[in-house]
Amino acid sequence: MERHQQNAMAVARFLEKHPKVAWVSYLGLPSHAYHETAKILLRGFGSTLAFGVQGGRGVDVIKALKLHSEEVSIHWYQPPDYIYIYNTRN
Repeated sequence: MERHQQNAMAVARFLEKHPKVAWVSYLGLPSHAYHETAKILLRGFGSTLAFGVQGGRGVDVIKALKLHSEEVSIHWYQPPDYIYIYNTRN
């Protein structure tokens, strides 16, 4: 799980700096509203994150995304563009 968390943090940091990303929600980022609470209550921040794409281009991102596993669910809701990607494996 530690490696999953490291990867999620790297992706979140990358997305947070990307000019075409409107927002990133990941507990491990200091910018998250519940970051300080999570540091107290959790032993890690997990590997789930969400982000918004600027300019209504979320569908384009999904179409261009190459996934490693077919056991992943992707949901998007408009407006604004919310993309949720999570692994359905137990």
